Amino acid sequence: MKNNLQRSFLEYVRIKNSPQDSKLHKETLGEEIDLYRENQKRIRTILRGEAIGENEYKRCVLCFVIDKKGNVIVEHKKTGEKDVVSGHIKAYEVGLQAVVRELYEELGIGIEEGLHAKQLGIVKVILQEADSKQPCILEIYCLCRTQNTEIRINKQEIEKIENMPFKIFMTKFLNGKIFPYVKAYDPIVPKLVKQVKEKSHKKEAIEWER
Repeated sequence: MKNNLQRSFLEYVRIKNSPQDSKLHKETLGEEIDLYRENQKRIRTILRGEAIGENEYKRCVLCFVIDKKGNVIVEHKKTGEKDVVSGHIKAYEVGLQAVVRELYEELGIGIEEGLHAKQLGIVKVILQEADSKQPCILEIYCLCRTQNTEIRINKQEIEKIENMPFKIFMTKFLNGKIFPYVKAYDPIVPKLVKQVKEKSHKKEAIEWER
């Protein structure tokens, strides 16, 4: 598994840094999104913005990143939205590979640290993108940071980040103030709280009750 993750990560870096390669350059011009059946069998590939058919799903990841003080890293997107690390799972990836890639792409977190991300669950949700509703099979992870390496944001997508105290984050999250909260997230919440309490170096900073 680790070797596969390393190959995925290295392929990602090569795509980002080799625009002269025509095939890879084509991939950087428009984001390709793979679509799946509910059983996660791949159907076809579209470009971002194209319509999704009936009984088709995107596969995505979402990762809560917790710093060593027990704060949640919240991204302030250039679109004006707030988010945590998230993105699409590519056809050659499993969920953890996608998380490792997105952690690097959005926050500059390296592969060794990214491998510590823990899956909290898989849910089916309807995401709102522009004027359309997008069915999605969403794998949710949590990474409690173990290293002190500096965060390097993707300035093309992210305006800034905010290290939000866990209690404040949870209140905002449950009230849809970070991104829309849906009932499918309910079983994820206690798992997130448990993971943060177990891993945080500042346990007094993350005491929280729903």
